[in-house]
Amino acid sequence: MIARFTRIHREFGFGASARTVLMLVGLVAMSIFGVFGLQNWWPLLIAIVGLALGFALKRQIVAAFEWTAWALPAALFIYSLLLFVGERLGISREVQLVLITLTTVITFGLQFWSLSDPSIVKVRDDQ
Repeated sequence: MIARFTRIHREFGFGASARTVLMLVGLVAMSIFGVFGLQNWWPLLIAIVGLALGFALKRQIVAAFEWTAWALPAALFIYSLLLFVGERLGISREVQLVLITLTTVITFGLQFWSLSDPSIVKVRDDQ
């Protein structure tokens, strides 16, 4: 696992590795906050199942790497939509946290497994 984070940092730089680590730390924090702050086990369950599914589907994620470039911008849009509109529409904080955890675990899985795979290399623009 550490070797995969090291590869992301070495191949794609500090920004990509920082985003990936931040998503993982965020998943842990959302899970803890869900259980202890909101008495809601769903964020923890979503994080565990999402990480396990990411591991199980890592080959499929790498095979579909070309079309996953939309994942991070889409996740940021979903975050902003949920946070800005969520309370105004009456979506409870528990449901908002569940949706944000789901979005984070999907984005983490796409980013981590694709960027850490040895078959994916950064294209350099040294022209």
